[in-house]
Amino acid sequence: MGSWAETDLLTQLPINAGDKIRAFVIVKRLDEDYHYPTSAWMPITNPISGAYDDYGCIENFVLTLDLTSFIEKLKPLISLNERASYLLSVENKNVKDLSELEIINLISEDGTYLDDKPLRMIFILDKIYQASVSFEDKKSINIIKKDLKSWFETITDARQSYSSLDDFAKLAKAFSCEAFPGFSCDGFGHPARKNLIDLVWQNKSFKDKDVKAACKEALEACSLDYFMRLARKHWAPQSGKGSKNDDLNAHEVLNQIAAEIIDERYEDED
Repeated sequence: MGSWAETDLLTQLPINAGDKIRAFVIVKRLDEDYHYPTSAWMPITNPISGAYDDYGCIENFVLTLDLTSFIEKLKPLISLNERASYLLSVENKNVKDLSELEIINLISEDGTYLDDKPLRMIFILDKIYQASVSFEDKKSINIIKKDLKSWFETITDARQSYSSLDDFAKLAKAFSCEAFPGFSCDGFGHPARKNLIDLVWQNKSFKDKDVKAACKEALEACSLDYFMRLARKHWAPQSGKGSKNDDLNAHEVLNQIAAEIIDERYEDED
């Protein structure tokens, strides 16, 4: 197969070679509805920074402590489809021998499963991502962000007084449900946040720059998820794989009509 443009999760704009992106690994859930952004598919990583490589994956990606730790936990849980198994056997490799980039590539090729549920890679253009996570809505999202920050400060302070990771994880999960019940459908059973709890536990101090970076990314991921609720978007694989078509006329038509409808509704409110 040749190269192709991927599709932005939020705008469905084409993503071309070299475009700066944020990527997430998502897993299929049992739910078949789309009531919430995470009802059918759920992100299981913090955002991965890099550039689109024109072949469905990431280049120049930033290998953080958080991502390294997460992939090591993921390796023994991954199963492969027939094609991926064959390709690895030809190279005389198995999943545990693969580097972080090779694991990411394997997932991007739609060849992996987690507990028999498919894993996929989705992409967001960096400019779209930045606008989404910095979006401010005084009615709701700022309160969520404040509660999330409070959660991270609380668990890092509490780390000092717990001798058991299990007890510490229970505290973190209980506090999360109390502080922001809007996230209780994923709660902090969310694999990326479970990994974050492990990182905080292992490092003992919030002063560690890698732990701080992981916490910041988790805050952004939560903000993005809430922004998607407001925008009526959902986590899911996107169409367009295999296509180089980057004609933007259809997007222009949709954006123009959407802007007109929004203006009309604001006028009605006035």
